[in-house]
Amino acid sequence: MNCSNFADKIKEFRLGIEGMRQRFKGNPQSDQIALSLDSLEECLDEMYKEQQEIQSFAENAPFGSRSLLRDSSVVGLQGMTTEVTERKGVEEALRESEQRLANIIDFLPDATFAVNQEGKVIAWNRAIEEMTGIGKDEILDRGSYAYAVPFYGEPRPILIDLVIQDQKGIESKYTNIIRKGDQLIAEALTPMLNQGKGADLWGIAAPLYDRNGSIVGAIQSIRDITERKREQEELQNNLRFLETMLNTIPSPIFFKDRQGRYLGCNDTFARQIVGLPKKSIIGKSVYELPETIPSDLADRYHEQDQKLFREPGIQVYETQAQYADGLRRDFLFSKATFNNFAGEVAGIVGVMLDITERKQAEEALRTSHQILDGIINTIPVRVFWKGKDLVYLGCNAIFAQDAGFADSKDIVGKDDYQMGWRDQAELYR
Repeated sequence: MNCSNFADKIKEFRLGIEGMRQRFKGNPQSDQIALSLDSLEECLDEMYKEQQEIQSFAENAPFGSRSLLRDSSVVGLQGMTTEVTERKGVEEALRESEQRLANIIDFLPDATFAVNQEGKVIAWNRAIEEMTGIGKDEILDRGSYAYAVPFYGEPRPILIDLVIQDQKGIESKYTNIIRKGDQLIAEALTPMLNQGKGADLWGIAAPLYDRNGSIVGAIQSIRDITERKREQEELQNNLRFLETMLNTIPSPIFFKDRQGRYLGCNDTFARQIVGLPKKSIIGKSVYELPETIPSDLADRYHEQDQKLFREPGIQVYETQAQYADGLRRDFLFSKATFNNFAGEVAGIVGVMLDITERKQAEEALRTSHQILDGIINTIPVRVFWKGKDLVYLGCNAIFAQDAGFADSKDIVGKDDYQMGWRDQAELYR
C-alpha cells in the first residue's frame, strides 16, 4: 500500500466513523458505542501520524543514512530495513482498524449501507446481505445506483440519494416522509423483496461529513415493516368495525380515562346528550361541558366515577341526565372499568339507558295498586286471591285478621295449612 492509498483509507474510515455517530444518535447504547468510536478514531489519528513520520523518513532516510556511513554501508541498509518494518506494522494496524470498523457495521441489527460522494458503495452490512441476498463482495465499490436494484429491480435514486441532493421526483415515491434536521425518514413499498412479493420498508438516511463539515457521502438504515403494516391495517379495520358497531347502538355510550376525561363516545351520546361533535367532547371532563352537563349532574357523575375507580368492576345505578335540548330524563347507567396492558385500571366505559317511560309506568302501576288496595280494604266482605299452587297472593285487611295476621302482606306466600283454620285446610283446597 503506497502512502497516497494509505491516506485515502484513513479518510474513508473517518467518514465511516462520522456516519456511525450519526446513525447511533438516540440509541439506548449510544454512550457505549460513542466510546468505542472515539477509541477507534484515536487509533486512526495515531496511525496517520505514524504514517506521516514514516513517509518523511522514507523520503529522507537514504541520504541521511549515507551521510552517517563511516566504516560500512550496512548502517544505511539497517535504516531502510527499519523503515520497511515500521511501515508493515502500520499497514497491519490499518487492516485491524478496517476489521474493527467492519465488525461494528455488521453488528447493526438493521440493514445498513453507505455510499461516498460519487455514489459508490463503501459499506454493506450483514443484515442487508440477508435482506437482499446480495453479498458485500458483489456490491462494494459499485456506483450508478446499483444498490437500488435489489429493492426496485432497476438502478435509480433512492432515499440515501435525497440527503445528498434534492430530487422531487424521487421524494414523491415515498410515504410518511419526514425531515428531521439533516436526517430523512420515510416509508416505501419495494416490489422486488421477498421473492418478488414486495415489502414495506422504513428507512432513515443521513449525510456523512468530513472534519470540515462538507458532505462526503451518506448512510442509510432500512427496516422491514411489512408485518407491522399488516398489523396496523388489521387494527384500523377492527377500530372501524368497532366504531361502526358503537354508532349503530341507539343507547348513548361513552368512555373516559383515569382522570375522568372523555376518550370517545358514540354518535348517540354526542348528538343527543352533549349536542357537540365528538372532537369537541374528547379530552374534556364533565365539568368542562357546563352547557349540557349542569354542575349538580357533573358532581353526581364525578362522584360515581370515583367510587368505581376505588372499587373497580361493574357499577349500575339510576340517576338523571340532561339531553342536549335541556330536558332531564331518568337513566340507568351501566359502567365498568377497563385495564391497560399492564393490568392497571385505565378508565371507564359506560352505557346509558333512558328509563323515563319505564319509571313512569312503574309509578302508574304503584298508583293503581294503591287505589285497588283502598277499594278492597273498604269492602265489608272477605277478599283473597291465590295462585295455581293454592298459595295466597293477597287479601284484604278483614280476611288477614280472620287468618290471624296483622297485615294483609303477611299472608302472601302462605297456604291454608298456615292459617288459623289449618284443621279445616282440606275443605278450603
